[in-house]
Amino acid sequence: MGIFSKLFGKNAARSDSPTMTAAQAVQIINAYGGVLEKSAPAPGCVADANKLPFPKAQISEAILIGLKSTTDAKMREMLKAAYLELANWQEGVGSEDRGIDTSKLSASMGIEAQARAILAQSEGIEEWNNMVAAEMQLRAAQLKEKGFGTEA
Repeated sequence: MGIFSKLFGKNAARSDSPTMTAAQAVQIINAYGGVLEKSAPAPGCVADANKLPFPKAQISEAILIGLKSTTDAKMREMLKAAYLELANWQEGVGSEDRGIDTSKLSASMGIEAQARAILAQSEGIEEWNNMVAAEMQLRAAQLKEKGFGTEA
């Protein structure tokens, strides 16, 4: 049983959306939480949306159901952060995450090799960063509109 299952329990409120039950939302949130724990893109990087366990729209819906179902302030903040984090997955990125990931650099590479690696990683990232930023703003506005305001 995942953390979200424990919080929402068997008596979780049903979604007012006919497309997903609370139990399905918990399953989706738990799967997405696992991805966030184990393979989220590095800070400043973007990953392909096909690496998510469910389509972004389903994960978004599940998180909104979770937000409606819990009164726990800490859980609400975690769910809001997870909702915003979805912006870091975009269609068409490819099998390799895009962006500057310093974890892929090693001291044994030497400074010149590290500089070349950083330049290679930064190629084309501005477009992806713009897409992520735009979606992040949209998601923050959606949370605010639904009464789950955010500082993002």
